[in-house]
Amino acid sequence: MSKRLKVLYGAVQEGEPGIYIFEGILCQVTADNEREVVPALHKIENLVRGGAYAAGFISYEAAQALDASLTTKTLLEFPFLWFGIFRERRFVSLDTWMAVTENHSYATSEWKADVCRDEYMRDVEMIRNYIAAGDVYQVNFTFRESFAFAGDTESFFRDLCRAQETPYCSYIDLHRYCILSASPELFFMLNDGILTVRPMKGTAKRGISIEDDAEIVRRLRGDEKERAENLMIVDLLRNDLGRVSENGSVTVDSLFD
Repeated sequence: MSKRLKVLYGAVQEGEPGIYIFEGILCQVTADNEREVVPALHKIENLVRGGAYAAGFISYEAAQALDASLTTKTLLEFPFLWFGIFRERRFVSLDTWMAVTENHSYATSEWKADVCRDEYMRDVEMIRNYIAAGDVYQVNFTFRESFAFAGDTESFFRDLCRAQETPYCSYIDLHRYCILSASPELFFMLNDGILTVRPMKGTAKRGISIEDDAEIVRRLRGDEKERAENLMIVDLLRNDLGRVSENGSVTVDSLFD
């Protein structure tokens, strides 16, 4: 990993795509248990109001600190929250950043899932039974995959971004931990008092031509299962936004886009 702490964010959707490089670190704000999460968020907010830039992450397991009704697993040897507070944020165009050609090599092993196929199929059947019985509305069923890595993590990140071509990517190198993310989905954006979310549900393979893609889009938008899943996530986020927004202000400006 790099010798100095490094944070990169590529979240520029409007105008010229690029990467923000955060520099001149002033301090680090961390939370190592649930009790420290909310005070840390207040501290970050105050520092940003003072003119600094904040970049970092909040772990899923920090959710219980914000809502006691949520149940999370125990988080071991990883921060509930980490943010670097920086003096400046420098923009680099995507073409310039992608053109970096340092000979930093890396190697990965084959990816390995932490569940076998039999376990996976058994869990899916259990979920189907829960849904049929009306015990659950929707289940986010995930599993982990792992692989061995050696070499330069930033080169790996650059190749991930080049392959995914997504506007929402991030790289956080904390020496002990390194986070690489290449997401096509805007989780949320707060700008001038307006919260915007753009949830994504429903996927399909690309075609080999523009005409193929147009037909795939048409079928995707008309698919009953895909539309139901998309509508469920929209309703979920409408509910979440309603908890922190002015009454009557939550609107859906576009659907199934």
